[in-house]
Amino acid sequence: MTICGTFLELDLEKEQVELKSWEELFEEQLGRKKSVRELMGGFGRGLNYFALLQNSYDDFAELCAICTGFLTGHPHFGLPMTCCKTAVVFLSPVKRKGERYGISFANAGTNFGSEVKELGVDDIVIVGKAKQPVAILLDGTGETVAMELREFDPEAQVFDTLERIAADYTYETVCAVGPAAFKGVKFASAHFSTPLPGKKFGLPRAAARGGVGLVLGAKNIKVIGVKGVDEKFPKPRLGEEEKRLVVELNRGLAGAATEKYRCGGTWGGNFDFLLPAKSLPAYNHGKLLGEEAEEVNGLWRMKCEENGLKVEDEACSPCPIKCVKSVEASDGTLWRLDYEPVALMGCDTGIFDLDVVLKALRLANAYGLDVVSTGSVIAWYFEHNLRQGESPTFGDQHALLDLIKKIAVREGIGDVLAEGVKGASEKLGDVDIAMQVKGLETAGYPAWSNPGYAFAVRGMCHTSMETYNVAIGRPDKVHELEWWVATLKKGASDAMLVQSGGFCHFARKVILPALPALLELYTGVKTDKDEIDRSGLQTYILARAIDTVAGFDRTDDALPERAFRCGTTREWFELLKDRLYAELGFDTTGRVTTGTLKKHGLAEFARFLRLCG
Repeated sequence: MTICGTFLELDLEKEQVELKSWEELFEEQLGRKKSVRELMGGFGRGLNYFALLQNSYDDFAELCAICTGFLTGHPHFGLPMTCCKTAVVFLSPVKRKGERYGISFANAGTNFGSEVKELGVDDIVIVGKAKQPVAILLDGTGETVAMELREFDPEAQVFDTLERIAADYTYETVCAVGPAAFKGVKFASAHFSTPLPGKKFGLPRAAARGGVGLVLGAKNIKVIGVKGVDEKFPKPRLGEEEKRLVVELNRGLAGAATEKYRCGGTWGGNFDFLLPAKSLPAYNHGKLLGEEAEEVNGLWRMKCEENGLKVEDEACSPCPIKCVKSVEASDGTLWRLDYEPVALMGCDTGIFDLDVVLKALRLANAYGLDVVSTGSVIAWYFEHNLRQGESPTFGDQHALLDLIKKIAVREGIGDVLAEGVKGASEKLGDVDIAMQVKGLETAGYPAWSNPGYAFAVRGMCHTSMETYNVAIGRPDKVHELEWWVATLKKGASDAMLVQSGGFCHFARKVILPALPALLELYTGVKTDKDEIDRSGLQTYILARAIDTVAGFDRTDDALPERAFRCGTTREWFELLKDRLYAELGFDTTGRVTTGTLKKHGLAEFARFLRLCG
């Protein structure tokens, strides 16, 4: 077994920590044994805590959960490579309907989840608010897990915080937030340390999207440090045949299925894919660039390397993909270049100078900002000013760096932009060019080819609906309703499986087909592909059910104006809603009903969520 069946409940107001059994909690409350969805873990299991323990949906700081997947863990425990993901599940400050908030998640690939399991638990559930900003230090090296709360400077930047926790308290596995989280920036993020061989730390990874940093800041959490022991990790007992399966999976992870990201990283791989298709979004998604666009050469990895740029590989853990590509700017600034941060902070703001983009990314991370949302809201502001005949606007390098600082401390116009593109556009105007869905700023992929953005759990996010690039390669299918219904249903299930199992998004082509065998190998539960797919869809349906309780409906399954190009019309989109809702069992307003829950094998949640129908 690679699951413990337990979670730590941290009560910050009482300053108490208690070990509890999630298996017993779910069985007692739901009247059944644990399900495949709950065994998968991650976002799927995290939803249960909100369905059963959340008192209301008008306080995003009441509860948050850090959840590992059944595959989360270091390969030396007998797990496949790339399985280092941990999901933080929370009510999103940006996903608001009236006075209520919808469900969301953020994750990062680091050692954090493996260390959580080395405490002897699968999940950490945090309730209440600390009396002042604190570092939560969880020490599981003894017989039990001890919690210590240490007062900590909320103004400390992310990198300084990680270094101090390691130096002063000897915790190297850490989650930290920056100053932005305590200034009320809606898209503040959380950052995870990355110990690397031969180094104290690598560049931290961000659990960025949806305002998870603000949630932690509202609970007065500056830092969460975890320290466990190998002996407490729920290690599987593998025979020779089982070991061979893991070896074959690892070979697959180093093969053709991951070549795009292994060789070019997300940065190089996606530029190489989108530019020939004339589909690289730029200038607040107002243009789609092709490889003939000369300005893009300043950020296109292939062209940068031709001009002598040196790129180094870096992996989240022992991982053959090594999708992270680190680059040093001319002034010595070191940062990693992932596709979406480069696309949103660079192309979308009209800035194609790699040195400037590197500085912007490092600065935003130091303050604890989601770099994708930061780039998107600045891009919107640049176009808003262009419409008004004012400055700054696209291409202003000084303004980009200055606005990042102002957003982080909510100074001047930064106070407005810190509300996110939805809030800023509602205050200043130009809502029609606000690239957001359900309050979440756009991902780095074109909206015209992906109506899935409207139905994604997090909002305008590509990793919570696996449909973001499918139509670029199938332009003949862009307007085919039935194809889209089937694609969206599969895309929802696949995305939720990736966000639950603890494995990397870039490993999905290898891991997803192997999930039945892996679940049996590591939990002893026999299942098949249909049951696995059903469990992924159940996660999506339960998330929609929680959003239904929070007041979300058909009107929130919307797309920005710039999605309606290349022949896609609002009338067609409304027909797609009708067909998808019918297929999934929603009512005509897009709400989950008790009938929906019964259709998907989730009837036991009806009394907790108090749904109609």
